[in-house]
Amino acid sequence: MIITLEITPELQAELARQAAAHGSAVESYAATLLEEAVHLPEAVFDRGR
Repeated sequence: MIITLEITPELQAELARQAAAHGSAVESYAATLLEEAVHLPEAVFDRGR
């Protein structure tokens, strides 16, 4: 799934800073934050593997 978000330049800069601090691309880091925010049960992730 592709999701397009309009965010402020300040938010984009902070997201890029945090992604770099974690050694991740902005897109990957944003996806990780979204996954953490949704709190899916672990079993959902296991089925996809």
